[in-house]
Amino acid sequence: MRLTALAMCLVVGLAASAQAQSPIAGILPNDSEVVVSVNIKQILESPLVKKHAADMVDQAIANSKEAKQLMEISGLDPRKDVSRVIMSLSGSDPSSMEAVVLVEGTYDPAKLNAAMAEFARAKNEVLSLVKDDDMTFYKYQGPESPQPTFIHVADKSLLVMASSKELVKDTLAKKTGGKKGGVSPEIKELLGRIKDDSSMFFVANIKGKTENLPIPNPEIAKVVEKIESLSLSVNLTQDVSIDLGVGNTDEDSATELGDLLAAGIPQAKSFVQLFALQQPKLSAPLKDIVSTLKAGKSGKIVSLKMSVPSKSVDALIDAAKAAQGGKGPND
Repeated sequence: MRLTALAMCLVVGLAASAQAQSPIAGILPNDSEVVVSVNIKQILESPLVKKHAADMVDQAIANSKEAKQLMEISGLDPRKDVSRVIMSLSGSDPSSMEAVVLVEGTYDPAKLNAAMAEFARAKNEVLSLVKDDDMTFYKYQGPESPQPTFIHVADKSLLVMASSKELVKDTLAKKTGGKKGGVSPEIKELLGRIKDDSSMFFVANIKGKTENLPIPNPEIAKVVEKIESLSLSVNLTQDVSIDLGVGNTDEDSATELGDLLAAGIPQAKSFVQLFALQQPKLSAPLKDIVSTLKAGKSGKIVSLKMSVPSKSVDALIDAAKAAQGGKGPND
């Protein structure tokens, strides 16, 4: 879906708890099945990204057709004007998928509207101005877009992008209090497990969607069939911490999955030892990373946590650059 590409172009290369009172849960579509949040400002300001990826961010934006077009349409610079992108998806298959993207940042609504209106007048083959109930929308539909994307400047801190005008209106009504929001209990619970200020997070209600997956091993297939939800958070500071949560139908199923993951950790360590024989420079950082892997279980939830120390990141980048004939961060 082109909407996803437009939203993620803000994210590509840029690489308080979300309980029921979270504004995210309050304005998302009620039928949200997947929620993704990327805290662009926090990521760009993290010591890790400043040290290793500042140039990559600029290059990724320069090489992204969608990013350049969005910047041309709006005059926005995602590195300066955008703080966070939140995306909600729902639908049983790609053809019926609906999406809402909330682009939080610091905007001048008059200037932003003027820039998009001017672009619409000059290049209305991809962007057109649409009036509906005294609201102004910008309808984006590129040559490869099967569905249009509707964009609305909500206020000085929020852009709303959605696959229909109705979804934009619904989002705004919830934001202003004209309509009560209410995501499903499953999504509400998943958001409650994630810190709202995470660098990135992903939650998904996949109940009933893991059956009949083409998994060769029947024992693993049986375990996967009982997975109902996924949550993933990534935090970038000096180090990288990753926390994966997997919800199951019952505690017995969670025990099965937890045992499976726990058994896989020694196997991962053995693989790293074998790999290190071929790449000795990577031995220490990979061992440090794998040593942080921890599997756990609480009720129906199985967790897998990992932390990547900054020294391991430095060593991996040093090795990668050395292999390319360049210099690493510690040279």
